Amino acid sequence: MRRLAIAILAAGLALALPALAQAHAPKPPKQIYDAVSAVLKDGAAEMAEPDSPPPDVDFSIPPPEMFTPVDINGDGKTDWKVDYAAAPNPSLYCGTGGCQVELWASQPGGGWSKVMDELVRASTVTRKNGVTRLDLDFHGTVCGGSGVDPCGRGYLWDENTGWVPTANSDGKTWIYGGPIELNLYNRNDRPADVEAAFDRIQALCPSGGGGAERSAWTSYRIPDVNGDGQSDWIVGGAYDTCAVSGDEPHKVLPVLVLVSAPDGGFTEAYSRPGVSFGVDIGPRPAALYAIPADTFCGGDDGALDKPCGQRLRWDAGKGKFVE
Repeated sequence: MRRLAIAILAAGLALALPALAQAHAPKPPKQIYDAVSAVLKDGAAEMAEPDSPPPDVDFSIPPPEMFTPVDINGDGKTDWKVDYAAAPNPSLYCGTGGCQVELWASQPGGGWSKVMDELVRASTVTRKNGVTRLDLDFHGTVCGGSGVDPCGRGYLWDENTGWVPTANSDGKTWIYGGPIELNLYNRNDRPADVEAAFDRIQALCPSGGGGAERSAWTSYRIPDVNGDGQSDWIVGGAYDTCAVSGDEPHKVLPVLVLVSAPDGGFTEAYSRPGVSFGVDIGPRPAALYAIPADTFCGGDDGALDKPCGQRLRWDAGKGKFVE
């Protein structure tokens, strides 16, 4: 009889503990909760079938497990991580590259700003001795490998510039294909010289129906590569093309390296079509490598941890990179 009573008590505790933990889970601020709820609501609308009965679960309600308090900027206010792996309909936000993760940082004037929104397999935020470190694991192809390969990237938080690439948790400083830009730039945030570079690329596309697929083009900030201490930019990508119709062949467009200039702007320092770039952030300034589309960087263990492609040399006299 006593064993039966103990078993019943244990079963009751097993049911009660998750509910208790959920009741005491930290609650995110309304601004973040409402933003996440809006995302889930849009996802629920996409899933809805016109002739089907409504689901038993309200997919627009974020469960507490989606929200984790973190410390990003050390201002004494709680920052937040939102993990869509815990969403009521995670299949909409997860794939072979992991699940969508957001980071929200408190702002001096009040409220929170979203400072990261990426599909990752794992994410860890740590703050020690006044330094915030973010470790992410991306899909293996991001690092030039296969999907199952590890792809660890490290970032440090800078209050003025946001997330800055650093060595990953294994101490590796080679960033195949350039860093993933975590900071949420939109067109209005990009420097005018970056926008002008897009215009120069677009001018290479055929006129009269051969406009560029500009909405899909890439640009991202890279660590200092010309030695002036300022961040630089890559504009365009190896697979950016002009929009074409019929049997017209795709035009391979150049990818540009823009380096910071003394006047505060950016100037073109290298141009090459159909190429991607890798950056080794170990040296100062960082070393820039051009990786042509036909370059195989190797699939053996450790091969993708080392620089690959052609290292470009900075010629200060010319203000250009040379091969």
